Parts: sequence; structure tokens; C-alpha cells
Amino acid sequence: MPLFKRRGRDEQPGDDSPPAVARILNLQEIFDRLEEEIFRAERYARPLVVLCIVPQRLGEAPDAREIAAAAAFVSSTLRFSDRVGVLTDGTIMALLPETQPEVAGVVAHRIAADLVVRSAAGTQRNWLAGNERVS
Repeated sequence: MPLFKRRGRDEQPGDDSPPAVARILNLQEIFDRLEEEIFRAERYARPLVVLCIVPQRLGEAPDAREIAAAAAFVSSTLRFSDRVGVLTDGTIMALLPETQPEVAGVVAHRIAADLVVRSAAGTQRNWLAGNERVS
């Protein structure tokens, strides 16, 4: 279940399709977008949160397919205006403009819990093995 209401999706009764996932940004695109969002946050004195998720499992490095699946899952739980990208080391970065720090904590805990639940269900490896604490 998405944390935020997606524009257009929830207004249609009877629509049981999964929410659309925004395109996952590459390294250059995520840093370009980060620069734009920092400028916008400073200019308009608005909050900006950056979440980083480091996929790992007891020292094992996940493959590109697993990272892409985790990034798509993270994107599906966020608002349409939020952006998700993957860094070269496999870290998943989510930009959440107009998000207060208190809300970001809730979002981070929810994403961590959902990733653990998905791994327990066998649909994804436990990305947070040993790292369930979110600060």
C-alpha cells in the first residue's frame, strides 16, 4: 500500500491495479535532480529529505536485477513527485521534496518494514539483514 495518495489513481473507483511506478533515475539524473531540489528548497525555504537505502545481506552484494526490483518497490511506495535513483554502488536514493523530517522518519521505517516483510514472504531478499534500525 502506498504511503501517499497518488494523483489520479485513488480517484477512480474499482481500480485495483498497482500504482504506476515512476522511472528509476540513473546516477547522473539523480544528482541533477538533487541539485535542482536543493536549489528549490533553499530558494523557497521548503523542506527536502534524501533517503538512502543500502542493500546488503550478510556481506553479499545484490545483483543489478535485485537492486532494480528493490528500487521499483521503493518508488511504488512513494508519491509521484518523489524521485528514486540508483547510485553506482547499488545504494537506492529517494528524493522527497516538501517532506517534513518527522514524516520522513515514518516513511523510512515503513519502507524498511515493508522490505523485511517482502523478504520474509520470499518475494525479495532481506535487504536490511542486520540493519533494520533506521535513524
